[in-house]
Amino acid sequence: QGRAEMNERRAALSLSELQKLMGKFERLKEERRTEVLALHLREESLVETASSFHSQERLRSEQQEAWERRVAMAEQQVLAVSKEREELRQQCSLLDQQATAEKLQLIEAHAQLRHRALSSLAAEKAAVKAEAEAEERGWKAKRAEEA
Repeated sequence: QGRAEMNERRAALSLSELQKLMGKFERLKEERRTEVLALHLREESLVETASSFHSQERLRSEQQEAWERRVAMAEQQVLAVSKEREELRQQCSLLDQQATAEKLQLIEAHAQLRHRALSSLAAEKAAVKAEAEAEERGWKAKRAEEA
């Protein structure tokens, strides 16, 4: 009985109503197809955006690593320069000590030379004085003989 009613209903539908329903169905089908295509395009866009983001993130990460390597190298250079500066400071200190010791040796040598020169001059003075006294005694003796 339900089938018979359905058959009657179907028969009752006019051809134009059937065409309207078919047109509506086709429009809905086309709208769904358009929505599916739009979703597919959106999905592709999101995939491209995600890929671009991952590429940018990878690039940023590589740049960060390169920066960290440069910072580490700079820190090593700073340590090397600090070590070299300390070594130079120690060398300068040693050279200052050596220069001071050499100055003291020069002062001592100069003092010894001066002492020798003064001793030599004193000896020469004494010799000249003795010679002068001997000459004076000789003249006095000569004068005494002559007188």
